Amino acid sequence: MHSHHKPSAFLSAGFDEAVALCHEARAYFARPYQRDCQALSGQERLMAGRAAMRLTVTVAQVLAWMMAYRAGEGSSPHRSLLPGFTGAGGIAGHRPSYLAGPEAAGAPGNALSQGGLPEKLEELVERGDSLYRRIQRLESADSRHN
Repeated sequence: MHSHHKPSAFLSAGFDEAVALCHEARAYFARPYQRDCQALSGQERLMAGRAAMRLTVTVAQVLAWMMAYRAGEGSSPHRSLLPGFTGAGGIAGHRPSYLAGPEAAGAPGNALSQGGLPEKLEELVERGDSLYRRIQRLESADSRHN
């Protein structure tokens, strides 16, 4: 892998994708989310709120990582720019359990494993998790090459 070419190409497309996801999530949370949640039970609303928080934090983490990566001109931000943000393992490190994604789908109370989420919210969360996993792979590859 040529670490200088792929990360910059991914960063450009990935950053645009993350910004678009952020705008799409904002538009969804402005009205349709509230409408979709009206039909949910109390427990399902709680799970939808948890999923909405996970999406918001995931997109914020990805955008922050990408901006720091760009600012460091290709060096991983956990080495130079964001030691408090990324912790010991960078974005690829430990993710708090309340933000657990599909890898914890069998965990008790995980809304994605139980269904019950509005379809659009589930789609947005899955897209955010997919982008997060791609950043993890990019950071892991960069760590091996530096």
